[in-house]
Amino acid sequence: MSDAPEPQPPDEPSDPRAPPARSRAPTAVAVAILVALTVFAVDWLASKGLEAFDKAPEPPAKIVPRIVSIKGLIAQREPELHIVRGLGADGKLAPGESLMLRAHLSAPGQLALLAQRAGGAAEPIWPSLQETRPAGDLELDEGGSALLLEPSLFPGGARLVLLGCDTAPAAQQLRTRAPLTSAAAAEAAFPGCAAALLEVSPAGGPR
Repeated sequence: MSDAPEPQPPDEPSDPRAPPARSRAPTAVAVAILVALTVFAVDWLASKGLEAFDKAPEPPAKIVPRIVSIKGLIAQREPELHIVRGLGADGKLAPGESLMLRAHLSAPGQLALLAQRAGGAAEPIWPSLQETRPAGDLELDEGGSALLLEPSLFPGGARLVLLGCDTAPAAQQLRTRAPLTSAAAAEAAFPGCAAALLEVSPAGGPR
């Protein structure tokens, strides 16, 4: 009996349609690509976050309320127009005296001067032509000449109300019958306007 090894069957030919076997272990190239993609994604998200932050709406600017003030000056026309003194606390005008007015406006705007007698409607007396005035101190004038108010304009006394507004109300709105007894009352009657008051009357008449 022969001790020769038994013949082995030949290897079966591989199927050419079968896909090649793949290694399950990630290669160094794949790891490098994955790291690069991760870094890119992080950078992209960070840039979008910064853009969103940069485009966030800015908080609205703080609105500074307009401030207006008025000062009365006693003037005389003879021998030429000159200022005598400031209007006293009693608001009295003597015969032969006229009233000049200086105003201060904290921001550019339009001014309107009203006169209101007790129990009556406010009457706009200046200006005849509305325009925007610069911020600062200014003398009320008409056509380049100082505005002069005579005591005969308010024989029983009157309250002068100066309004400072972005846009002054129309003349019909200014003729309010609401009692403008204080700056707060005037500002309530004319929303968006600042107000200042001055009481005037002829000497010897009621304040």
